[in-house]
Amino acid sequence: MAAAERPGHWGDRWVGAQRIAAALLALVNALRPWRIYLLVPSPMRGEGATGHFLIVIDDEAPLPCWDGNLALATLGRLDLPAAVTVLCMGDFRSALQVDGSIAQRMVEEGELLFAARAPWKDGEVRLKA
Repeated sequence: MAAAERPGHWGDRWVGAQRIAAALLALVNALRPWRIYLLVPSPMRGEGATGHFLIVIDDEAPLPCWDGNLALATLGRLDLPAAVTVLCMGDFRSALQVDGSIAQRMVEEGELLFAARAPWKDGEVRLKA
């Protein structure tokens, strides 16, 4: 009955999903020069932000802060107020606990990122900014 109480609920979610998809495509285009391991809208929200994008890049990328600024500028052009966290792969890997040696090898080789479980009981992967 919750959907009946709020008639525009599904429409709002569709518009939100379209905006997130447009943002992801724009970020991929903007950050193309560097290898992006993971680009994901995260449920974490910064103060005043409508969403949080997590970008995990190659450890060899020379300027991760520049990538973060470019990502924020790209989202600004889309008029999507969002927070952005840019992590190098090594920092991201250290924030996760991976079960099993096969999964560990796959993560190390960049073949798999989310054969992982959060180290916290509530299921949320917490990453340092």
